[in-house]
Amino acid sequence: MAARTASAPRRGQPLRSKGKVSKPLRGRRLERSPASRPATRGGVLTTIAVGALAGGGARWGLGNVFGGTPSGMPLSDLAIDAAGCLIIGALLVLANDCWTDHRLVRPLLGVGVLGGFAAAATYAVDLRKLVADGSDGSGAAAGWLAGTVTTLLASAFAGLAVARRVLQWWCGPDRPR
Repeated sequence: MAARTASAPRRGQPLRSKGKVSKPLRGRRLERSPASRPATRGGVLTTIAVGALAGGGARWGLGNVFGGTPSGMPLSDLAIDAAGCLIIGALLVLANDCWTDHRLVRPLLGVGVLGGFAAAATYAVDLRKLVADGSDGSGAAAGWLAGTVTTLLASAFAGLAVARRVLQWWCGPDRPR
């Protein structure tokens, strides 16, 4: 067992720092930040739910309009997810640089609307269908897995890059960050 140094206090004893004595933390109640109060979280969760309802409805509508492809590959779902990731990338830049006034902008648009629009659940369902229906085994499913992840990440980074370039062009090189 390691020996205790002279400066390390025992459990429950006051801490000494530069001649000052502070009270032990045991028994003291720490103040919560305003963002962690239950009433505040309820407003954010309601905002996210409303946004997810709108984003999920838009995805459902576009999925019905474009439907499937004759090859059996769910390309319409890939296009919807890629568009959603592109917008998410752009939204990150806009929410951090332009829309900092209201605290519910990011939860509404990012988590709610675009989370419901670019839902990962459809990606998992499409992958499962390819595994179950594929005559060539897991080859098509593995290609779909790699291709979808690569496409969605590239779309998100493209949204980031395009939004940064547009803001730089719009506001000039010394735009506020």
